[in-house]
Amino acid sequence: MPTMPLAEKLNPKHTALLVIDIQNDFCSPEGLLAKRGRDLSRIDPMIDKLIPFIASATKAKILTLYTQQVYDWDKLNERQREQYSLDGRFVNCDIATDGPKFYRITPPADKVFMKYNLNAFSNPNLLVTLEKNNIKTLIITGVDS
Repeated sequence: MPTMPLAEKLNPKHTALLVIDIQNDFCSPEGLLAKRGRDLSRIDPMIDKLIPFIASATKAKILTLYTQQVYDWDKLNERQREQYSLDGRFVNCDIATDGPKFYRITPPADKVFMKYNLNAFSNPNLLVTLEKNNIKTLIITGVDS
């Protein structure tokens, strides 16, 4: 099977950028991971580069999509409910906090795909969007992926 040339792989007509979980709990110095002692010193420098990268992708007409991790008890699967009920609290991105809010970026609402578990592709609307746009190449960036 012949391989697709790089220029064709990155053709904006069928390329999408997927930005994963740039959210307070994962990125902010006041977020849950920072409060738990995680070293987030590389996050802001990464976002400093990510913001113009997103702008360049948008300018090149590359479909840009975002995931947003949300822990909502009513949307957890059975395994997650068992895990989180052991200590009576969510790990991160609890809807009762600012943890799920985006950090330093403001994506268009129609380009945000909620995920209620760790798999970005668990949201069927994301899969439909990728298929509907005939996406062959996916550039993935972000955090906690």
